Amino acid sequence: MHRIWSWCVTENVASVKVLEKIGMRGEGHLREKELIKGRWYDNFLYAILDHEWKAK
Repeated sequence: MHRIWSWCVTENVASVKVLEKIGMRGEGHLREKELIKGRWYDNFLYAILDHEWKAK
């Protein structure tokens, strides 16, 4: 595997902290990507490459 990615709702500060703690880097801000209970939420996109993971 070369690249692993994830996303989370921008308001979910705990998820942002976890993704950054494991070495993932922010790659994008997706506006109104996810509809949850009738409300649109923005998402942050994170990813890590295999050589970045191995260097940790």
